[in-house]
Amino acid sequence: MIEGMKFPDWWEAPDELFRIDGHCGLVAAWVVLRHFGKRVSVPKLVESCRYTKRHGVFAVSLAAALKTYGLSVSFHSEPDTNISGFERRCYVYARRLGIVAQAPPRSLSGSSSGERWRYYNCVIQHPC
Repeated sequence: MIEGMKFPDWWEAPDELFRIDGHCGLVAAWVVLRHFGKRVSVPKLVESCRYTKRHGVFAVSLAAALKTYGLSVSFHSEPDTNISGFERRCYVYARRLGIVAQAPPRSLSGSSSGERWRYYNCVIQHPC
């Protein structure tokens, strides 16, 4: 662990978040926001992350939500040729906030067999 980078434990999130199906993205957003001293109600968090019961939270929406709460965010993703209508609208919203999907900075190598890991990366910087 990097000195001074202790994030709140996920189980410290409000019980109301855990009662939502597909709550993982919402809990991740809560942890990051709490780490940076931002307190957001569960209904506001659900709205800002553009959560839906059908899709949960898209990574790009998570980045956009964190940006709306004052964090400096960049979003990295491998190209996706199969973006649905709702997800496409999430990308449009993120672009309006100045968040444009960038290629991952590097490929990660897995085991000795050369297994490659795909990942999504959202870089968050303290607003100060």
